[in-house]
This record gives sequence, structure tokens and C-alpha cells, in this order.
Amino acid sequence: MISRLRFIQIILSILFIASGGCKNDNPIKTDEVKYKSEEVSFASDGLTLAGTIYLPEKTAKVPAVVIVHGSGPVDRDGIYVAAPNISPPVYKNWADRITAHGIGVLRYDKRFITHPNLNPLELSQEDQITDIISALNYLKSRTEIDTTKIMLIGHSEGGNNVPVAAQRKSSVAGVVIIAAPAFAVDTLLMEQLKANSQTPQEVITQVEAAFELLRNQQFPPGGHIFGAGETYWREWIEYSEKACSIAAGLGKPVLVLQGEKDENFPGLTLQKNKTLWENTASQSNLIDFKMYAGVTHLILKDGTQDMATDVLDDIMDWINAN
Repeated sequence: MISRLRFIQIILSILFIASGGCKNDNPIKTDEVKYKSEEVSFASDGLTLAGTIYLPEKTAKVPAVVIVHGSGPVDRDGIYVAAPNISPPVYKNWADRITAHGIGVLRYDKRFITHPNLNPLELSQEDQITDIISALNYLKSRTEIDTTKIMLIGHSEGGNNVPVAAQRKSSVAGVVIIAAPAFAVDTLLMEQLKANSQTPQEVITQVEAAFELLRNQQFPPGGHIFGAGETYWREWIEYSEKACSIAAGLGKPVLVLQGEKDENFPGLTLQKNKTLWENTASQSNLIDFKMYAGVTHLILKDGTQDMATDVLDDIMDWINAN
């Protein structure tokens, strides 16, 4: 099995290509609506999770969203904590813009960031879905929030988990899925590794063999792939393989967004993802799919550290319309 350290080195090289390099955390400037931020905590599965809530300064109750992270050690701001200078705080920037236009936002740290002593091999997608639902419950407890207008925004891995959470939580008004695979994530990961010139062939061979063992129910006890255990990967493969059918079966509004410069979908995988989501949207009047030219995996303008504001504006328009 590949070591956790080697995993970080390889994934960082992929992320560096996708994000475009250095950090730029200039705040989003807008005077549309004044808003406040508050450090909060909430209980989930016997743990206490830490987060930040942004609330517009309005007298009326406001719609709200929970931003759910992509894979790896990503914090509430969207910073990859193993390499904090690799990209801007994208989730914080999203929240700044969304809240400044009258919508509340809750961001929170993943449980293994708040509680670093947790065994990473025991982490599952179900754990993360539990935390999403706990975040929703916290939002519902806030008197400032219109509880009929709470939605989920899931990025990458989070985009595979938020529809599952919405299946289980009838109070979710809608789901936004950003840059999430609509096919098996192990297939996507293998294509990422092969497309990255810094990935040694031995790593590709090891990871491919490990996923084959997992799919054949022969994964060794205590084994891991890139630092995550069997349950984590088995559940993510299932939820990514079923992404389209889960979204179609929600009976709730779903917005699916994808950038054309998303380096996390190398080669033909981007077109494959586009086709799967387009076909799903064409069969349901509750699902909208949009593709954006010149937009990366982190919803940045290609080759820059600037947020693709048109994507965020479309999200806000969609939330207000639903």
C-alpha cells in the first residue's frame, strides 16, 4: 500500500496544477447587503464540530446554504491544510459573495480537522453525511433562517455526498453540485494519476491493484488507499456511480455545475462527466446543468486566482428562484 506521505506528495502535485499556484486571499468587495460572521459549534455523532456562519443583517428570515467540502484535509475556508498556500480560500470567498447578496452561509471544518486524533482509516462517507445533516440541523435552529429555504452546496466529493444527505433530510429545499463525478470515483482517480507526469508507474500499479481488491471484496483488513480505508472508498464509489440516479430521484431542485478547465477531469473524463449530467438534466425538469468556459475545479478563472463570479451569481439566482 502507498504511504500517507507519498499520497500527500502526489495529490499536492495534482492540486497545484488544478489551482494555478500561489495563494491570493483578497476579500470579495461588495456593498449589496451588510452581513455579520459568527464562530459557531454544533454536535455531530458525539463530536463537536467548529464552523463559521455568515448572516445578512436583515429583519426578515433569510434563505441559507451549507457549503460541503471536497476531498482531503480541506477546512471550512477551502484551504488544503497540508499546503495552505496552494490556493485561495475559495469557500470563504464563495460565502462572502453569497451572503453579501442576502443568503446565509454555514461553513464548517471536517471532523478530522477539528479532531486530528481520529483514526483516518475509520473515516467513512457516512460519517461525512452525518456531519452534513448535523450542520443542517444547526441551521434550522437559528431564528434568522427561513427553514423552508435551506439548501446544500457540495463541491467535488461533497457534490456526491450532498444528494445523499438530501435524500435523508426532507427539509432540504435543493442541492447544488459543483465539479462532482457522475461515474465511479476510482475510475476518475486512476485517470488523474495516469495524466500526472509526476506519478511513478509503481504507484499507478499499486493503486489499480488495491481498487481491484476492493471491488472483489478482497481488500486486506487495515489496508488503505491514499490514507483512507475500505469503507470510505467503497461508499464513495457507490455514491459517485449512482450520482445521476440519486439526483434524479430527489424530487427537489438540483443545480449541477462544471468548469471546462477542470483539471481534476483529465482527458476524456470531462466530456464523459458532462454527457452523464447533461443526459440526466434532459430527463428531469428539476435538474439544471451548466458548463462554464475557462473555469477550473476550484471555480477560479483559468490561469488566475480570481473567482469565477458568474458561477456564484448563477447559484444565487437559482437559490432565489427555488
